[in-house]
Amino acid sequence: MNMQTFNAMRSGAKAMEGARGRLDVDQVDDVMDDIKDEMDIAEQIGDAIARPADDLFDDDALLEELDMLEEADLEEQLLAPPAVPTARPAAPQGVEQPAVAESKVPQGYELPSVPSTTPVSAPVAVEEDEDARALRELEASMAM
Repeated sequence: MNMQTFNAMRSGAKAMEGARGRLDVDQVDDVMDDIKDEMDIAEQIGDAIARPADDLFDDDALLEELDMLEEADLEEQLLAPPAVPTARPAAPQGVEQPAVAESKVPQGYELPSVPSTTPVSAPVAVEEDEDARALRELEASMAM
């Protein structure tokens, strides 16, 4: 029985040696060191990405640039020519508009006359729906 156990252990050792092949402890240590180095680099990259971006921008420099842009915009507005109205302002109600000098129309052109009064719109008939009618009747009955 001891001999069978010994032979089984020997064949197991040979099988393990065959499975291991030419691999030795130094090669495994080198691979493990490479994996650790790569994990360290990945962690450093993650830390760099997770770092707040506050230190990327200088608040004082940004505020100074904003002030310069606002000053340039204000200067542009001040130097721009004022807007000139293209129409004559309307006269207040009850006040007649002064007559405007007739413009000279080139010969051969007929222009329509401009109305001298403000157009008045006719009241529009609004259909009363059933709910509005019921509400009006209820209000009338409650007013008694």
